[in-house]
Amino acid sequence: MLKVKKIIGFVFILLVFNSILKAQSTNEISVYNLEIALKQISNNIILLDVRTENEFHEGHIKGAINYNYLEESFKQKTALLDKSKTYYVYCFSGGRSSQAITDMQSMGFSNVFDVKGGIRAWTQASFDIVNE
Repeated sequence: MLKVKKIIGFVFILLVFNSILKAQSTNEISVYNLEIALKQISNNIILLDVRTENEFHEGHIKGAINYNYLEESFKQKTALLDKSKTYYVYCFSGGRSSQAITDMQSMGFSNVFDVKGGIRAWTQASFDIVNE
């Protein structure tokens, strides 16, 4: 009987883990869908670039704001953002942005999406970037 309970517990943990992974994967947006979303006139959309300041100035998506995920102050700055808005978060290829949205979700942000493939996918799709 104890063995059956352990197996049921293990299966339950796997199901919970699987549902967490599915929930995270649904928070991705392709660069093509992002490009369409950015054409919508909305004050509710924030484009958040989580790369370093140097990376940001080398080229970023028009309208993006830069909050460097690697800075110690990232979580403090991000906590001050309006949680009712929708955030599209990107980095170079998706590593930092996926970590950033996980942090943002733990802070109470519910409308936060990881731009799949980051700025690299954006430029490979031949979408424009701006340099500052």
